[in-house]
Amino acid sequence: MEATNVYHVLFADAAHEAGCDVYMVDGYQLSHYRKGVNIRAKTDAQDARLLARYLKNELDELRPWIPASPLYRQLLSLFRRRAALVQARTGLVQSWTNEPFLRTAFANQVNSMKRFEALVEKKIRDVLQEAGLMRQVNRCMKV
Repeated sequence: MEATNVYHVLFADAAHEAGCDVYMVDGYQLSHYRKGVNIRAKTDAQDARLLARYLKNELDELRPWIPASPLYRQLLSLFRRRAALVQARTGLVQSWTNEPFLRTAFANQVNSMKRFEALVEKKIRDVLQEAGLMRQVNRCMKV
């Protein structure tokens, strides 16, 4: 199966729970494989055939997928959401820099987004603390 952001996870979990061997293929790898075997069309049907061909030819090089722990999934979700929030705030700040008429209202909005970021960061720290990983995190932060 092709790893597609987070959209593949539910299907991969269901297949794994049903006892199927699941092999995850990175989209970047598959794209290069497509070029290497000179397939130009990109449709769902072509992608399915390409994945089957990749599996047939590269199975010895692949390792079965193992679901991530609930803790890892929770952290990954929080990190992704924080990144999206920071990206949205940064984009807004850059696009509103020269808007003098709504400066105060916009500053309030930015401060609200920063408070929300802080809340997400606190949740990340809480999960890391619960998992007993804060010592390692603090050590990494010193580097």
